[in-house]
Amino acid sequence: MSDPVELGFRQRLAGAFSTELGTRIFENAAPPDTTLPYATYRRVAPGESEYGQKTARIQVIVVDDSYADAKRLQAEIERYLGNLRRVWISEPGDDCPAWVYRIKPFTMPDVYQASTRRRLAISDFEIKYADR
Repeated sequence: MSDPVELGFRQRLAGAFSTELGTRIFENAAPPDTTLPYATYRRVAPGESEYGQKTARIQVIVVDDSYADAKRLQAEIERYLGNLRRVWISEPGDDCPAWVYRIKPFTMPDVYQASTRRRLAISDFEIKYADR
């Protein structure tokens, strides 16, 4: 089950990249016949809390058959999310009450799936936040 910061993260991702990804953003895994490109996200580290500030680490994987397109979209996602500071991660009234202090992107090593000929551009995001 996703917590507020994960849900808000997905909402931000879906809202900002609806042109490129449409509704093709999935938690953990995509259905086998999903149209490219698509993205998956998942929490990859347990949350920590210190002095009222929580930390979440969420991984986003952009999947496409074009390496250049996957890397371009990855860079745009990292830039957009990395610029979120001192904002609510979701719109007021949504069920994702998390205040973001900052999001720090980490570009991870890419993967080539030989069996499907797909490129996976992987990013981790460290989110410092507080629940409402």
